[in-house]
Amino acid sequence: TQVNAAQESNNLSYLPMIDSLSDSSDSSMNIDPEYNDPILEIEGGRKRKLINKKKQKKIEKNTLPSTWEIKCSHANKSNPTICRVSELTEKDIIAFKTNLCKIDQDKFLLTMMSVSFPKRLDRKKTNNSTRIVTKYYIPTTDGENNMLKVCADVFCSITAVSRRRLYILNKTFLSNHSSPVEKRGGHRINPVHDEISESIKKHILAFKSKKSHHTRRDSGKSYLHPELSIKYLWTHWQRKRLQNCKPTASLSKYQHIFTTKFNLSFGHPRQDTFTFCSEQKIKISAETDDQVKHELELNLLIHKKKANRFFELLKETEPGSIIVHLT
Repeated sequence: TQVNAAQESNNLSYLPMIDSLSDSSDSSMNIDPEYNDPILEIEGGRKRKLINKKKQKKIEKNTLPSTWEIKCSHANKSNPTICRVSELTEKDIIAFKTNLCKIDQDKFLLTMMSVSFPKRLDRKKTNNSTRIVTKYYIPTTDGENNMLKVCADVFCSITAVSRRRLYILNKTFLSNHSSPVEKRGGHRINPVHDEISESIKKHILAFKSKKSHHTRRDSGKSYLHPELSIKYLWTHWQRKRLQNCKPTASLSKYQHIFTTKFNLSFGHPRQDTFTFCSEQKIKISAETDDQVKHELELNLLIHKKKANRFFELLKETEPGSIIVHLT
């Protein structure tokens, strides 16, 4: 909630780069001349293989077991009117499990069930609840398209489907004459969540980045200032939202958008670190005279502008030109 988020925001440790932005624009965060490239939103985000643990658990849960056991009392005797599980072979069970498709499982199960209303009701009861009569069958592999009648316990054991799911399937089939419709997934339209996502994107796009010039081909990856982090950005975004009395989001949502909508990292490519730049930065940090410090910063800025222009010219190719690499 917003109240808890506000309390958490007040208890945060001192963040110099964020506290200076409480009453100012985002431009003060981009004071480093080295990071002057705009951030671009790309499809796919970072090139990483994200492991969806929730999806893996769901797949393991929905996977049918390789072994089965008879849970009814008809294993050693055959009763044609109730259950004929004793006539099933291991080959029949393997064929049934192999053909059982998870996507069309409900439709497949309905082909082996006979669902109807009871033919006789208790006339003494006035308020009779709706009852369902279901007969279960298992196909065999003898080539005669034979269906052996089994009880509900055997059917649940072979298909690894609960009695509750079978009841819902039967009840839906009697009322709608079709299998249940898949209602999970899909895009749930929520204007508040969409507005929060757009706000996070705009907040990230407000920063300046630095592109890598190590290769002639643009890899699409950019670098933010090394003193920043995802939590820094999220904390600043959260404070601004609370000041404007707008809903916020969790750090995980901010991180998800940061990694899936942008190809960003923190720091700078070490291949682009020149000796002159490193020396100038050390001199600037150690200089106490403001005038000399300003001259050093100006020289460093001019040097970086020239370097950026050089790499822009290097990427330009003219017809008939020959590119020579010196190593």
